[in-house]
Order: sequence, then structure tokens, then C-alpha cells
Amino acid sequence: MAFTDIEQRILDRLDIFDKKQDDLCERVARVEEKITNHLEHQQQKFNKTSVIIGVMIGVVGLITALK
Repeated sequence: MAFTDIEQRILDRLDIFDKKQDDLCERVARVEEKITNHLEHQQQKFNKTSVIIGVMIGVVGLITALK
């Protein structure tokens, strides 16, 4: 099937949009992965800090109770 010049240019333009869409999807996936990793790291950091603060409160409570 032979395409006219206008049809061929339309198809070429659609191919360009398809490539741009694929590139955008890849970039969004990379950003999503980075954000997920960052949030996991922050959650681990928060959990560790919570444990340390809990232990410190417990120690202060024991010291206060033993006085």
C-alpha cells in the first residue's frame, strides 16, 4: 500500500511522538524508583530514631523511679 506524502509525514510525526512518549515513560519510572528508595531510607532512619528516643525515655524513667 503506497502512502501519499501527507500520510507519510503524519506517520513520521506519530513515530516521533511515540518515541518521545517512550522516553518520558522511562524517565518517570527512574524518578519513581528514586523517590521510592528515598522514602524507604527516610522510613528506616525514622524507625531507628524512634527506637533510640524510646530507649532514652525508658532510661530517664528508670533513673527517676530509682531516686
